[in-house]
Amino acid sequence: MILWNARMNDEELPVIDGSLTRESHLILQQFTSHNQISSFTLAIIKFILLLENSCKEDVRVVPTSVRSSIEGIESALYQDELQSLTLTDSEISLLESAAFQFINHTMAGVVSLRSLFPPLDKSAEDLLHALLPITKLVQLNLWEDSAMKSEIQNLLKSEIFKKIKRAVDVWTEDRLAMLDEHVAYSQCQTDPVLPQTSSLADLLQEVCVICTPKPAYQEMFHKVNVNYYKTICLRVDHMLAHKVKELVHEMNYYQKRYQSYQVNIRDSSRISLKLFLAIKNIYSVLKKSIPDREVFKLRMVHFDQWFEESLIFWLETFKSECNMRMEKALEIDKDFVPVTSQVKHSNSSVDVLSSFAKITTEWRDIGVQDADHLLIGAIKISNVICDGTRLYADKIASILECNGYYDGNSTEFDINQQVCITVNNIEYIRRYLSQLAEMLNYEDISRSLTLKYDDDAVGRQSFQMLNRLISTASEDIVLKERNLLQKIVDQMEPNLNKHIKIFSSAASLATTCDQEF
Repeated sequence: MILWNARMNDEELPVIDGSLTRESHLILQQFTSHNQISSFTLAIIKFILLLENSCKEDVRVVPTSVRSSIEGIESALYQDELQSLTLTDSEISLLESAAFQFINHTMAGVVSLRSLFPPLDKSAEDLLHALLPITKLVQLNLWEDSAMKSEIQNLLKSEIFKKIKRAVDVWTEDRLAMLDEHVAYSQCQTDPVLPQTSSLADLLQEVCVICTPKPAYQEMFHKVNVNYYKTICLRVDHMLAHKVKELVHEMNYYQKRYQSYQVNIRDSSRISLKLFLAIKNIYSVLKKSIPDREVFKLRMVHFDQWFEESLIFWLETFKSECNMRMEKALEIDKDFVPVTSQVKHSNSSVDVLSSFAKITTEWRDIGVQDADHLLIGAIKISNVICDGTRLYADKIASILECNGYYDGNSTEFDINQQVCITVNNIEYIRRYLSQLAEMLNYEDISRSLTLKYDDDAVGRQSFQMLNRLISTASEDIVLKERNLLQKIVDQMEPNLNKHIKIFSSAASLATTCDQEF
């Protein structure tokens, strides 16, 4: 009757909205009463009819009619007199067949919807609107005692997973292809690994933002029992891990090939460190969306091991950049002008300490976990900073000597502001060494080594060795300060003796006058 009413319309394509004319309704009522067909069974048959015709091309079913039919079944189920009613085997078979046809037909239409990655609120709303009849179907109490509900849910989740994964794959493949094309057209580098690695690090930062969960978006997919962010995080990891590992391997080869060229190593180390920090950041984001028991599925789980060779070059780069920045600071600050009238040290000392702080901060950001690598890094960085303080003290002493502050040729020696600031600069830098043990976490490194080797002596000896580096550097600088002060005193000695003689002569004259008086 529903189909007959739909075909009675003048439209080319029959439209089914589930309604009946008054005459058809009376005929159906008499038929169901004569054959003792319950209103519940009638609602089920109507629902099956709507589901089956929703999959046909020669008719169009109004979407709201399916939802209205579902609501009619739910209403019937909640009536007291119908609580004991159950579906017959034939009704279950017909309903299961129609339901699967309807789900497959609906999901085929979902494929044409806009992409689900990157996550856009409009995309999720379109999907949920298209899936609303299916979600209503799944929520029906008809399935409580049947395996049908779980089968429908599994099919629904499977199809949504496929669409999400496909969206991630397409987007990621396009971005990686754009990355390669950009490098291919770039003529600024002779070796493509450097721009490729830098661009990949930028892409990872972009993906990191995309994969940071948005509660509203997560809640929308929760309505269809899909963990959206877990799905995209696992897929993103799958798509990007191989490319990352491949470029790290190429970068290691590049650095070995150019290890004798400081400029190449410095530039490549900055880029590989940029990539490492980007991977560390994205791995942290991905891991938050995945249960602890499933973290092992991430291909980036051991990403830090990929950079073990790069670590040595990073440490060497820290040293070269520190020395380069020190040279530049001293060149600019050759006259040792104080920072302010209240601060008795110059800008060069501030710049040098800033470079030290940058090194320790970057090392902490790297976040090495292995105890042995932590010790190696702490030794290298401690040596960089300790050698840097020694070099700074030597440079300043050389500048003073070149400027003739104590060359032994001058007849007069004046303790002016520049000399005071110079000495203060050295002491200002030296005091920074006392903070190094805390900044590089010497105690934590000692404990890590003790736990790794189950030997207190290993941790204690490493702690003592690290502190010895600082104390030795501090003693060397103190000795440099004493030598510098001794030279200043030596220069002052002629003037001091001259004034002492004047004071002595004046005192003797005063004593003689007193005696004569």
